Amino acid sequence: MVCWARLAGEPAGGGVAARLRDVLPRLNPGVPARALELAEEELVRERGALIPERANQEIYSLMKDGVKVSYRDDQGTMPP
Repeated sequence: MVCWARLAGEPAGGGVAARLRDVLPRLNPGVPARALELAEEELVRERGALIPERANQEIYSLMKDGVKVSYRDDQGTMPP
């Protein structure tokens, strides 16, 4: 079982965020960098208050269904 609460903050020196930073652009070509940053933040956010099973369910759903983010482009508008 993976404990996402521990991986989220990466206190043991884990490289989850670094691996995500590497793979997200390859899995999502053409997606703006800011949107990828927000998705990464959501994937690695602290989930220590959740039981491990629920934390894993959240992560699984985000990875399966996608992370929905809202951001402003360089012109200050929110893309659809």
